[in-house]
Amino acid sequence: MMDTPLPLEPLYNVYLYDDDKNTQVYVAQTLGNVMELDSIIAVKLIREIEKVGRALVDSCTRREAITKRDLLISFGLKSEICEEDLKDLNEDN
Repeated sequence: MMDTPLPLEPLYNVYLYDDDKNTQVYVAQTLGNVMELDSIIAVKLIREIEKVGRALVDSCTRREAITKRDLLISFGLKSEICEEDLKDLNEDN
């Protein structure tokens, strides 16, 4: 008898947005500390943010996405979970 696999929890996308307050060095340091990214990836994300206004910094479970978004915000960065995922979060409130 085969076990039925459990469904995977959907992934939620955490975005970081461009702002006029924070320096690139501060953003890179924060991405390294909060998101545990190395400096090369942090710089690539910063370049993408400068080019298109936002960058995907992580895809993770709902709970992790909320935590990471809130941490980035607590460090003064502009971060959100993408709109497609927010509908699920709003249903809980």
